[in-house]
Amino acid sequence: MNNEIVYWTTKDGQKIDIMTMDENHLRNVLKMIVKNSNKHKVRVLTIKQEVKLNGDIANMFNNDMEDYVHECDATEWDTY
Repeated sequence: MNNEIVYWTTKDGQKIDIMTMDENHLRNVLKMIVKNSNKHKVRVLTIKQEVKLNGDIANMFNNDMEDYVHECDATEWDTY
């Protein structure tokens, strides 16, 4: 493996060689990474993209699909 030194930067700007970190510190770093990763996923999933339809056919299709989804149960809709 590469002998390159990898540093962890603390919130106060101190750089620590990760090879010298104790096990508890490494656990806390991993928990922080997972927590921040999950926050990012939630934020990405909650961003709603609005689509503007142009034209009568597009709007008609959209309205028909809304009606179709309400009429079908979940198993029928998945196969559509």
